[in-house]
Amino acid sequence: MDRFTHVILGGGMVAGYAAKEMVKQGVSADQLCIISMDEDLPYCRPPLSKQFVRGEEDEAAIFINDDGFYEDNDIEFVLNAWVRSVDLGERELSSRKHTIGFENLLIATGAWPRQLDLPGDDLDGVHYLRTLVHSKTIRADAAEAERAAIVGAGFIGMELASSLTQLGVECTLIFREDHVMQGRFTERMSRFFEQYYAERGVRLIPRSEVTAIAGDERPNGVTLSDGETLPTDMVVIGAGVNPEIGLFEEGPLEIDDGIIANEYLETDVDGVYAAGDVVRYHDVIFDRARRFEHEDNARMQGKHVARVMLGERKPFKHVPHFYSDMFDLSWNYWGDRTLGERVTYRGEVESGEFVAWWTDADDRVTACFTLGIPWKQAELTAKIIRTRRQIPPEVLADTSQSIEDLVE
Repeated sequence: MDRFTHVILGGGMVAGYAAKEMVKQGVSADQLCIISMDEDLPYCRPPLSKQFVRGEEDEAAIFINDDGFYEDNDIEFVLNAWVRSVDLGERELSSRKHTIGFENLLIATGAWPRQLDLPGDDLDGVHYLRTLVHSKTIRADAAEAERAAIVGAGFIGMELASSLTQLGVECTLIFREDHVMQGRFTERMSRFFEQYYAERGVRLIPRSEVTAIAGDERPNGVTLSDGETLPTDMVVIGAGVNPEIGLFEEGPLEIDDGIIANEYLETDVDGVYAAGDVVRYHDVIFDRARRFEHEDNARMQGKHVARVMLGERKPFKHVPHFYSDMFDLSWNYWGDRTLGERVTYRGEVESGEFVAWWTDADDRVTACFTLGIPWKQAELTAKIIRTRRQIPPEVLADTSQSIEDLVE
């Protein structure tokens, strides 16, 4: 059995950035092992539904570390490994081919797409998106398809509806909510995006569900909850994700919508850490437990937990950050809107260039959404949230004051 000082379970973005940071911090040769169920080395996930699936970025561009990085830095990397058991007492994990011991373990198993149990969901041409292989398959299908049915109007559904439309595929977006991105946007913001998509040829069907997928070997239609059947050549399902916690459900770790960790990303088992989509950590800015699914979180936590594992014990202090590109719209969302009691707009939503501020009862900004705003200004909104400044709504709305003025 091989034994390592540090083992990372999971080969996604957390692993890629943690490894990069550990090398930067001078981890000794042969101390780090990464075990991944993927067949590819760590890559960035956002391009999978955007630039990569559209053929605008090649495969080499999306990998986190250059070719040879792991070998050159004496990092053991095990691909295509399905770990079957983890013994935190004995400090070892096992797959069918490997048993690996560790002193410190970073759990970075991420999350996996929620599967819909539908007639026809096993047909070729029915897709979920999580891995590079998934994105390649969707891109190949899109090259032959005229029509696509996309289930879900969250990140994956909205981004793929944009990308496939740009590839010339006629897209129908089917979602059970009243509005797109309902969990993130206000109704006014959602209506702007709905109109934007409709003007570019996307058909939107709200308050509806797919009940069956028709076809023999490949899909040729989807049946909706009202009985309507839509013809289609491919189906993409974006129904959210679940944290990958199965290996730890019967063990000593505390689990509640993810693996529970403190502000240092430490679990309640000494020497065991968690980061990325799988962790529910203590957010010191808002003083609450949080599980956050996005590239920015995986990247920042990967770097941070690497330093903690190597002895720099500082709390993870970072304003939660989402971002996306949809058609030619690029937007950023910072903070926690659920803590806000009021929304104030700076600029007109309908113009496609605005800021939405969520504030609490004490006029502290808890969240901010920016669209059409230069990056340097958008980034400043995170500073306003982090410093917990009190700013009256009328000041937030006043376009005669720059965002830079609000920070001072």
